[in-house]
Formats: sequence, C-alpha cells, structure tokens
Amino acid sequence: MKKSVLFLMILAAVAATRPETRVSGDIRINQIGYYPRAPKVAAVIGAAAGTFAVLKAATGDTVFHGSLSAEKQWPYSEELVKLADFSAFTDQGAFVLSVPGLGESHPFDIMPFVHQAVASASLKAFYFNRASMELTEEFAGPWKRKAGHPDTRVRVHASAATASRPVNTLISSPQGWYDAGDYNKYIVNSGITMQTLLLLFEQFPDYC
Repeated sequence: MKKSVLFLMILAAVAATRPETRVSGDIRINQIGYYPRAPKVAAVIGAAAGTFAVLKAATGDTVFHGSLSAEKQWPYSEELVKLADFSAFTDQGAFVLSVPGLGESHPFDIMPFVHQAVASASLKAFYFNRASMELTEEFAGPWKRKAGHPDTRVRVHASAATASRPVNTLISSPQGWYDAGDYNKYIVNSGITMQTLLLLFEQFPDYC
C-alpha cells in the first residue's frame, strides 16, 4: 500500500476517534516532515501562549513539551512570529504540534528518508512533462498519452528572426519539456533543467 494512501487512512481513523480540534493555519510546520535527529522548527503566528506541545496524531497523547521563542516581526509579511523548536524530540511517527489558544497543526511525519516520496515525485515530474514523445501506461499509468507536438517543422517568429534565419523559416526543435502547464517550450528553461539534473548526478551519483 502506498504511504500516501495509508496516511489518509490513518487520518480518517484519527478523525473518528479523537475529539474535534481546530487545525490552525497559524501553526506552520514542514509539511514534508522531519528527520529524527535533524533540526525541527515550526513558525507560530500571533500566539499569546508561551508554550507548545507535540502530540501523537492518532491518539492525541502528549509526547513533548517546549517553550516558544520570543516574538519577532517577520518584515516581509509583517506577521508576529514565535518559533517552536522541538529538535530534541527524536521519536518516529505521525504527530501534530499544539499551541494553547490556537489549536493544532496539520499532521506531519518524523521518520528516516522522509524526503524520499517527494524526491521521487519531483523526478517523475520530468517524465510527465516530456514533449514530443509518448507516455506509456507502464510508466504513466492512468496519465498515459500519445506523443504530441513533434515540433520537427517549427516556424521562426519575428521576435527570433535574423538575417540568416528570416521569419517563417522552418526549423526542427523536438523534445524538451512543456513549461508552466501549457504547451510552450523555452531554451532558457530547458538549460536550467538540464543543469539541475546534471548537477544532481554530479553531487549525488550514488543516489541517482
């Protein structure tokens, strides 16, 4: 069973067994999650309280207490912010952060390899956005599609025309990635994309 499906089933069970608690958007956690022995900090907006607690998501049992930092103004949003640092808490599982007077955060995980799912999804996005090629059911599942936009006969626009390559010159420019949810492609964006992928491989060859 995929982790995301299992997590939704856990949340449904939590909703059925725990008393209703207000989920506050003013308690801002890392939605991807935290590593057990890495720093863990949440931003709390406009809290009158000076303390916070970490609770088990499934039962509401308190597993960690802490003190909020002194309040400071975040200049970019002009919000009054306190920090909840629970780096000393190293248990694994699904938790929520509770602040008196505000409510609870959305659930978050503390576990090894907590970024693995989002890393896999990020890499798979390069496949789903490919232009000029078919996405097969084997790798795309329900999002399979036929190849579109071969782009082997593309007319040069006036904005890109030169003396040696006038307007409406036919050129070939297949493959690459669609951009921003539309069917446009840009060489600058493709260059950044290739640099990102090659740098990932250069710096983390074993992971790749």
